[in-house]
Amino acid sequence: MNISILSLLGSLSTARLPMVNQRLCSCIPALLFATLLLFLSSAHAYRENYTCHFAPSIPEDRRPSPYRLRIVQFNVEFFFLDQSEGGLVCPGPDCPWPDAETAHAHALRIANVLKELRPDIVNLCEVEGCDEINWLATRLNEEASERVQEEAGPDTPTQAFGYNYFLLKGQDTFTGQNTALLTRIDPSTDLDRSTDRVPYPLPGSQCGWETRRASAWAGGNFRQQFGDRTNGHIGGSADGQAGVSKHYFTTFHLQEVGVKIAIVGIHLLARPIDPERCAEREAQATVLRGVVDGFIAEGYEVVVLGDFNDFDGSVPDINNNLPTSRVMEILKGTDLFPTATFLPQAERYTDWWDRNGNCQVDAPEELDMIDHVLLTKGLQERVIAVYVYHAYDEYCGTLDSDHYPVVIDLEWEGVKKEWLDDLETEGSSKMA
Repeated sequence: MNISILSLLGSLSTARLPMVNQRLCSCIPALLFATLLLFLSSAHAYRENYTCHFAPSIPEDRRPSPYRLRIVQFNVEFFFLDQSEGGLVCPGPDCPWPDAETAHAHALRIANVLKELRPDIVNLCEVEGCDEINWLATRLNEEASERVQEEAGPDTPTQAFGYNYFLLKGQDTFTGQNTALLTRIDPSTDLDRSTDRVPYPLPGSQCGWETRRASAWAGGNFRQQFGDRTNGHIGGSADGQAGVSKHYFTTFHLQEVGVKIAIVGIHLLARPIDPERCAEREAQATVLRGVVDGFIAEGYEVVVLGDFNDFDGSVPDINNNLPTSRVMEILKGTDLFPTATFLPQAERYTDWWDRNGNCQVDAPEELDMIDHVLLTKGLQERVIAVYVYHAYDEYCGTLDSDHYPVVIDLEWEGVKKEWLDDLETEGSSKMA
């Protein structure tokens, strides 16, 4: 299309024009060319929208109950609806979705899972940009509104899911993936990220990586193999320093229960047992731990959730995987607690890795837990339920994600009772 337009511009610039309109018409090619550039730049900006990280000036809380909070971690596996500006062609040959139609079908599967889970706050990994997360929020809100209205009747006022969406573009220039936030509680602060970088390997590292070299790694189907082609360029660099290419942090004020929460959504480097990636992830964890320490010092309860691409040695998963890194140890410190402790070991898996490439789930050897949710003590004490949503089967060619969502339910019923008791006491004293 561009070639045709440029050809037209060329023919216009060389065409014979009437003398009377020569001065007017001589500027037509320049005007058309400027219009063309504006059109192309506008189309490019629309296709790759990344400006949706600003918090509203007046945050709202649209949860059904201000005393309950459902948090979900979900790696939605290449949630791309059009071509990103990353190095991979997706939809296309570089991801599981060969065309836009398949990518849309995958997006519908993700929407259906979230529609069933109804999270209040969900961290989404592997999202392309704001257009995708906007599409997801819009679909959930519209479907909820229609269903709730149908159940309530045409004359009854109703409230839909009320999701708002946020995304702060990261620095993963290879895959073009980002972490995103879908929430029924508006954040109090704009999404932000740390640009700090830490030298690696860290002192005392047991990763077995000393000099920068090509990683020796072999995997199963495409879902694992694409990571091998990054050659360490996501998050790391030739100078032996690593930052966190895919993450964000923001804050929430739960007014009715008097709690300030900081959410840190992350997606760390892939390949849990690769020595080089192990060393880089430890550096990434060090950067994020600095973020956590800052929030704790300011009196926030903290949630760190995401695809850690690593195991927790103190809470063994279904396959008893042991980490080669200290990522979980660094992140947890002494004040973050893994919610996986609430799960029976048989339920501790969030990811399928087809190690032998036979396109079948050979359990438990091919199941592991690399998606985690960590909480400070004030939130851990409010947990009433934890589960991993294992409601779909994994296989080659599935339209579902290769990860399962992790669901955390918190409740402040005691605070609600105290609040109501105080209100009743206050009312009685006034009447007296």
